[in-house]
Amino acid sequence: MGDEGTRVDGDIPPARRRGVLPWVVVVVALLAAASGLLGWRLATKRPLAEQGTLPGTSAPTGPGANHPGQPRVVHTEPPPGTTTTGPTTTGPTSTRPSTTGPTTTGPTTTGPTSTGPSTTVTSSPAVTTPTTPGTVSTIPVTGRIRVLEIGDSLGVDLGEAMESTWPSTSVELTMAARGDTGLSNASYYNWRTALAGLLVSARPQVVVVLLGANDLQSMVTGSTILYDGTPPWNSEYAKRVTTIISESVRAHARVLWIGEPVMQTAFINAGMTRIDGIARRVVAHYPGAAAYLSSDSVLAPDGAFSFDARGPTGQEAQVRTPDGVHLMPEGADLLAAAVAEALAATWGLHVTG
Repeated sequence: MGDEGTRVDGDIPPARRRGVLPWVVVVVALLAAASGLLGWRLATKRPLAEQGTLPGTSAPTGPGANHPGQPRVVHTEPPPGTTTTGPTTTGPTSTRPSTTGPTTTGPTTTGPTSTGPSTTVTSSPAVTTPTTPGTVSTIPVTGRIRVLEIGDSLGVDLGEAMESTWPSTSVELTMAARGDTGLSNASYYNWRTALAGLLVSARPQVVVVLLGANDLQSMVTGSTILYDGTPPWNSEYAKRVTTIISESVRAHARVLWIGEPVMQTAFINAGMTRIDGIARRVVAHYPGAAAYLSSDSVLAPDGAFSFDARGPTGQEAQVRTPDGVHLMPEGADLLAAAVAEALAATWGLHVTG
C-alpha cells in the first residue's frame, strides 16, 4: 500500500489526465461556437410578415410590390366596433319606377304606381320647355316641293302611301323611315345623326315625322338610366323631340309631326298617348315652323281603336293590320291624304297638284 506501484481509488494517473484534457477543450470550444451562431441567427431573423409573405400566401407582384423605395400596402382587419363602408361606384344611377307599372294619371316624382294600364291618360307628363326655336325660311317654295319623311315602321307604311298617291310632278319625296327605330334607343339608331345628313343631302322644305311606337323603353344619358314613364324620362324625350324639330327648322324646313294612332293594346295605347302629348307640347313652341297632326282624325275618329274605318272612297275598309299596330294600305292612304291636307292648310303647300 505504501509503494509506488499501488494507487488509491479515485486517483487518475498523470498520463491519462494529460490525454483527457485536450478533448474537454475541444468540446467546450464547439459548444461556444454553436451558441454564438444561434444567437446571431436569432438576432438577424425578420418576422415572416416583414419578409413580404405569410405562411400559405403568395408574394405580392406587380408595380411597386416590395420594391425598394415603394410603400408596402398592408391589409388589416378593422378593430372591433369599427364601422366600415364599401367603395363608391361610378356606374349608372337610375330613377326606376315602381314595379307595379305606370299610373294612369301620369307619373309623379316618387315613381308611378298602378294596378294595371289604362286606355287613357288623364294628366300631362312633366316636360322641359325647349329652347327658343330657329327661323323658317321665308323664300317662297317654287317648283316641286322637297319633302323628307322620317319615322319608324308606321312611318314606312306612311311613306309608301305618300310615294304612291302623291304625284312626282308636285313632290320630290325622300323616304327615310326605318323600322324598329325611335328616339329612345340612340345606340341602335341615332335619328339626330341621321337627320343631320339627310338635311344636307335632301335639302327638304318640309320634314314629316312619325315616330314613337318603339319608344316605350328606358333611355341612357351619360351614366344615368331613365326609366320609361318617369318625369326625367318625359323631360329627356321632350329634349329629343326638340332636337329633331330645331335642327330641321335651323335648316329652313317646316316640320309636320304626326301623332301615333290609337293602339289596340291598352298599355301600348296609354304610352302612345303620353308620347304624343309630349310631342304636341314641344311643337307648340314653334309656331309657324312646326305643326302637329293627330292620325286619329282619320284612323279613329271616335277616339277608340278599330280595325275598320271609312276609306278614301267613302266605303268601310280595313285600315289596321291584325297586330293592332301597323297600317293596312288603305289606312296608310288615308293618313297620306290627311298629311297633304295639313300641308296645304298650314303652309299653302300643295303636294297633290
